[in-house]
Amino acid sequence: MWQWHQDYGSWMRDGCARPDMATFNVMMTDTNEMGGALYLIPGSHKLGRIEPVYDESTSYKFWAMPKQRMIEVLKSSPEPVAVTGRAETCVLFHCNVLHASGHNLSADDRWHIYVSCNIVGNKPQLGPNPRPDWVVSRNWNALPPEADDGVLKAA
Repeated sequence: MWQWHQDYGSWMRDGCARPDMATFNVMMTDTNEMGGALYLIPGSHKLGRIEPVYDESTSYKFWAMPKQRMIEVLKSSPEPVAVTGRAETCVLFHCNVLHASGHNLSADDRWHIYVSCNIVGNKPQLGPNPRPDWVVSRNWNALPPEADDGVLKAA
């Protein structure tokens, strides 16, 4: 379970200067609403960054939306959309889109991979107590340029 949040709430604290980022979600297993689906609030990125609070209510502690502000957003926004699909379904969303996921109430495991996409010029400027490398990778090398034949060259 993940509380409502914007990814930039954490990335800003990692030293990313701008919310010019996106999150790429790859479903490794079939995902339905009962299986802990990700929910997005359409258009919520247009609200800009909302000041989060540090949430310690789940096993992974992180920066989430304050409850009262989230209620206000939910009352004035389109209905949240469940992101469901077959394994290999992919979704790309802006780092300020409000999103959350509920408990997996199904009999099946739910596996997703989330990759944050950013430009090298906006890389994290890590402070004295950075999140671990598995959360904020220290590999900030740019992807190689595209070759003339449309195939990426090895870095």
